[in-house]
Amino acid sequence: MLSDVATLRTNVKIDESLALVELGGSYVPGNCNPRERLAVLVPLRGRADALPGFLAHLHFFLQQQNKAYTIVVIEQTANAPFNRASLLNVGAIETMRRVAAVNCLVLHDVDVLPLNLLNDYSCAPGAVRQLLRSRSDRNFTPFYGRFMGGVVSLTPRSMSLVNGLSNAYWGWGGEDDDFERRVLRAGLRFELVTKQRGRMDDGLSSVRYTLLRCTRLPTYTLLLVELHQQEPYQAPRGASPEEPLACD
Repeated sequence: MLSDVATLRTNVKIDESLALVELGGSYVPGNCNPRERLAVLVPLRGRADALPGFLAHLHFFLQQQNKAYTIVVIEQTANAPFNRASLLNVGAIETMRRVAAVNCLVLHDVDVLPLNLLNDYSCAPGAVRQLLRSRSDRNFTPFYGRFMGGVVSLTPRSMSLVNGLSNAYWGWGGEDDDFERRVLRAGLRFELVTKQRGRMDDGLSSVRYTLLRCTRLPTYTLLLVELHQQEPYQAPRGASPEEPLACD
């Protein structure tokens, strides 16, 4: 456990890191020219209590790694069961429209935090990177070999190549295993994959949603989204608006 002095010093450093964040949750280091611009996509519903601590920790962590980044929280309304995959699809679509020069997407659950600064938040061309292999509340026992949830990174090109994540998984679970099968089928590099096959016509190209609000808040950009349920593996419908909704 940290001493009171160590805790105070840590809190001061976190406060200093938050002061450097631009409106909308963006940061660019002034002491280097990063080769990547990260967009951290965080799906959310009913976990608002976890958000402040998550944001404070992640801003501090990414700045310690000298990353250029924007944190985007995609919040789902209560009109339908939670759909993590669809929220990540919406986040990818809307972020690529709004944030210039993004070349690395980090799909990040709100209930996990990176602890080791050697765990580099970055992308690799032609690959999907699993940035979380274990959790402290599970005694750092590694997840099963096929695990593709938690925190993963990939380039926008790779995200398009696999057509994002399947929109068919309403409720909790299943979308990460489906995503892992897409990665394999698309021929992307990843050290933990299966040999199963899955459909690829359901994902970015077929997610149906209404963007209710886009707001640039002090430490993140909020996308408030209403998802529209559909039959599994429905043919692509191009449901996104042609002109993006302006951010407040």
